[in-house]
Parts: sequence; C-alpha cells; structure tokens
Amino acid sequence: MSIVIGISGVARSGKDTFASILTNQLKAAGKSVEKFAFADTLKQDCDEFCKSHLGVSAFTSITEEKNLIRPMLVWFGDAKRKQTEGRYWVDIIDKKVKASNADFCLITDVRYDFYPVDEIDWVKKECGGLVCHVSRWNWVPFNAGNRWIGDPDSMRNEKRFVQPANDHEALNDPKVKAKSDFIVEWENVSNRTMQQLAVEPSLVAHVTDFITEFKLI
Repeated sequence: MSIVIGISGVARSGKDTFASILTNQLKAAGKSVEKFAFADTLKQDCDEFCKSHLGVSAFTSITEEKNLIRPMLVWFGDAKRKQTEGRYWVDIIDKKVKASNADFCLITDVRYDFYPVDEIDWVKKECGGLVCHVSRWNWVPFNAGNRWIGDPDSMRNEKRFVQPANDHEALNDPKVKAKSDFIVEWENVSNRTMQQLAVEPSLVAHVTDFITEFKLI
C-alpha cells in the first residue's frame, strides 16, 4: 500500500515546488512516486468551457489567467462539495490512490477542513498519511507610522506571508495547518524556473528535514 503525503497551503505558497523536490529526493532513493491533485479533475471538467468561452485553459500557468478563472473553479468545486458533504473530489482521488502501485502518493493540494470527513481527514485518518503545510514569505520594510523603515540588513524588516487567495482559503487554511504533521515556512525565491526551484538549496533543506523527521527513506 502506498504511503500518502498531502501538501497543504494557500495558493502561491509553493506546494508544487515542495512536491517536485520531494519527488526528486524519493526517486533518488529508489522509491516510486505518483502525484495527484483534487483540482486536476475539477480543471478537466471545466477546461472545455474555459477555452471556448474565455479562451483560457483551466490548466493555465499564467498568473493573470489563473486569477481570471479562479472564482469560477472555486464556485464549481464548492458546489460539488456541497452536494456530497465534501466527498466528491476526495472519492475520485481515493480510487486513484487505491489503484496505485507507487511507494508514495503525493496529494499536492490539500486545502479543506470544513465537513466532518474532509480532505485532510481523508489523508490522515482514512489513508494513515502525513500532511505538510507550506507557507511562503518575503522580507518587507517595517511600517513605522507613515514612514517606511528598513534595508536588507535591518532588524526592522518583517516577514510578509502570502495571503489566502479567497474566502475559502482564509477559512480553511488555518484549520488545515493546525492539523498538519509538519510545517514549512520558506522565503520567496524569485526569478527561477520550476527546474531551478527544485534544486534551490534553501528550499531543498526544508524537504530534507521533512524526510528525515518521518524516516521516509
């Protein structure tokens, strides 16, 4: 049976980056890995509509296009969740995970803790898996009244975390984080491709700590 690892966090926090680094390290140790996302099936269901009416693929990686279609994807995803007490997308992924022969199954978008048995409960209780919560931050100058103070070496700078993209994330992310088994808070690394991020030492170190903590390899 596969070991299931869920990755949680708000949009743009680095969930896919964490999954890519983790995949690389597990495969380097000779382990097989499959990645799944609750949003993949949702995007498949909405892709044709988005392309024909908006000229945008539901699988776009362009930030502006993502922002355009995100409200519709959230609405549709939530509508199906309401019809099934949060189980619609979970049950689809559950079948795929049970059919997998991989050593590890990574679920790259564990976002909800609203219904009695929601996404995070499925990972932790039904699959006996682990959940890692990821947050991303930048250094910003500390605002003293109406005057910005700070420089790269100043202790008056403060961390500014990526904020939830919508009300759903604002409501659920703190609860999911509280139930997560491991917390990652990493600094934003800009001007990198996904391939470069996957080998960025400051990011790789966090994933190595996660693997070591739970003796995954």
